[in-house]
Amino acid sequence: MERKCKECYSEQLRQDRINNPEKYKQYHKNSYNYDKAIAYYYANKDRVWQRFYDSPKRKNYDRQYYIDNKDILSEKKKAYYQTPAGKLTINRGNIKRRELLANCIDTLTAEEWLGILKSQNYKCIHCGIELKPNEFDLDHIVPLSKKGNNVKENVQGLCEHCNEIKHNKIESLAMEMILKGLQ
Repeated sequence: MERKCKECYSEQLRQDRINNPEKYKQYHKNSYNYDKAIAYYYANKDRVWQRFYDSPKRKNYDRQYYIDNKDILSEKKKAYYQTPAGKLTINRGNIKRRELLANCIDTLTAEEWLGILKSQNYKCIHCGIELKPNEFDLDHIVPLSKKGNNVKENVQGLCEHCNEIKHNKIESLAMEMILKGLQ
């Protein structure tokens, strides 16, 4: 088999197309239509992404990836927070949190917080693990981001893990997610 330069090969293909037009028409008729695919994607963008991200296979992959690479991801996160962009991200989060606290009813006292922990027998409400008072995360049943208030009736003590899983979900949704994670 002889090798040809790029120009010679291109010329041979061009001549082949001229001499066999039916062959190439049939080829293009059966080939993947890029323009149609792009048009479909932009017309159904939300559905395409939702199908990709909401699939159980994707969720299981993400969960397993996090479990397998927890240390590496933690190191990357710490390194990122040391960069100027990371420090800005932290600062923005702190400002947003202060704004949320400034716009809600804030009557929770330290004594009430300790009373809540005592009523929970110093155990996480969701997983039941026993913790010291300084190891609890203060969690809002209705999150501040969803117009919840910083009052005794809207606060509970969770371990760090359960609070991370709950994130800013309202209690009933969060409980379902935590129970699925513990199984």
